[in-house]
Amino acid sequence: MRKLLLILTMTGLGCASGGGSADIATSMAATDDPLAPGDMIRIQFSIERDMDGDFPVDETYRAALPLLGSTDVSGLTGTQLRDSLNAAYAAQLRNQAVQVTLLRRIRVLGAVEEPGLYHVDPTMALIDAVALAGGATPNGKLDGIEIIRDGRVVANGIKDTELVGAYLRSGDQIMVPERSWFSRNAGWVVGSVVSASAIIYAAIINSSN
Repeated sequence: MRKLLLILTMTGLGCASGGGSADIATSMAATDDPLAPGDMIRIQFSIERDMDGDFPVDETYRAALPLLGSTDVSGLTGTQLRDSLNAAYAAQLRNQAVQVTLLRRIRVLGAVEEPGLYHVDPTMALIDAVALAGGATPNGKLDGIEIIRDGRVVANGIKDTELVGAYLRSGDQIMVPERSWFSRNAGWVVGSVVSASAIIYAAIINSSN
């Protein structure tokens, strides 16, 4: 019996791993970068709802916007662009609120159902961004997600509920890793160890008799 307990204890120690959630606010800086080609401008009107939509920034840094037509957005920070568009719409519309949201184009990769390009807004939590890609696969490790920028990991171990939209930049990657082989097969491994240990224990008892 001591041998069985020793094997199970060693197995438990082998699968234990340290780690904790990184504070994204300290590992990444909130971004107010200009929009890049492929990003989107989401515009919502309080009355003329048929003009609502997501309008892409093309390769020349222009976006075809309702009422304003082809608009040059190059070089403007997110704050400057929102202020500029709100002023332009205020000059054309009366008694109507306009909401402008900037959407960054990112990639969600790894152990997700539908990896690919997606757009995130500043209010999105990490789990929202992963949900855009259909959510994690059964083998996905949500507590080990990394954000990769220019080939370098800038944040990892982010909490599911932590807001990431305001910190993401165009072209960032959210990488959902797979759980380790042991964590995916822990039940089978422990069951096998218990069965083998029971057989060994029974053999020891029988031989002593």
